[in-house]
Amino acid sequence: MSDGCSVATTETFIVAGDGASVVRGPDLSGPRDGHTAHALTNGNVVLIGGYAGEGEPPLSSVELYEAPSGGIRRLGDLNQRRGGHASALLAGDRVLVVGGWIARRTYTRSAEIVDVSSGSVTEAKPLPIALHAMDAVALADGRVLVTGGQLESGEGTDGAWIYDESSNSWSETGLMIGRRFKHFSVLLSDGTVLVIGGTTDDREILATTEIYDPASGAFTPGPDLVEPRYKLPGGAVVVDGDRVIVGGGGQTIESIDLATQTSTVLEDLGSQGSFATTTTIGDGGVLVLGGYDRSISLRRQALLIPNA
Repeated sequence: MSDGCSVATTETFIVAGDGASVVRGPDLSGPRDGHTAHALTNGNVVLIGGYAGEGEPPLSSVELYEAPSGGIRRLGDLNQRRGGHASALLAGDRVLVVGGWIARRTYTRSAEIVDVSSGSVTEAKPLPIALHAMDAVALADGRVLVTGGQLESGEGTDGAWIYDESSNSWSETGLMIGRRFKHFSVLLSDGTVLVIGGTTDDREILATTEIYDPASGAFTPGPDLVEPRYKLPGGAVVVDGDRVIVGGGGQTIESIDLATQTSTVLEDLGSQGSFATTTTIGDGGVLVLGGYDRSISLRRQALLIPNA
């Protein structure tokens, strides 16, 4: 977690399954923000890369939260320090890590695979271009879709690529309808992908969504959001197969209904939730957690939407 773009912390928190209580979890080995995290099949959580704070170099460290013991241990190190990267969970509790910010005005095209069971990190084929603030999502067939990203400060791309681990290769797929970065994507029950919000240039904030069809490689328009939003990695989750709850990157929580191609507001958060996360919890609930507000101050807010 971080206070905006300046001060990262070592804090973690554990929310009860019914959302009724929040307690401090174990401290990280060092401050971290701008990282990626994935829940594994055994309930553990892996945290990868990020930043230790403003002006600090990006991190190479990989940490593992172990659910049975409630402890955090250092798992290993990436070959390339990076923050603002994208990652996707592969089969066998392995994670593809790609792109990101590595130094002032410098992004990377490098890719790596973290094997959580062994702690090993291996190089993967680099992305065709260097990017920051793109998104990655695992498809139903195990391949990974990477969409958008920042080519340089204030310049987004409409590019999209597919990573195939079986051949360790990248291939271009259809272009998105528009340029976007700092967006988020979710895999739907029918195997398509919903790409949500983002920005074209760090000034224009998008209310548009797109739907990617792996069979055709094409993007088509999805339903518009009620509220334009960006800075939403981890900010949406699929419920009931064809509905998506979006709680990050804005002041509201929305429910996108793919069946009716509409979106409705469920709750007003009271303040901007940049980088707030959205997670299913308990029996049908959705938890919207943290983020920072318009003054770039950390929000210590946990809001549960029961039966979302």
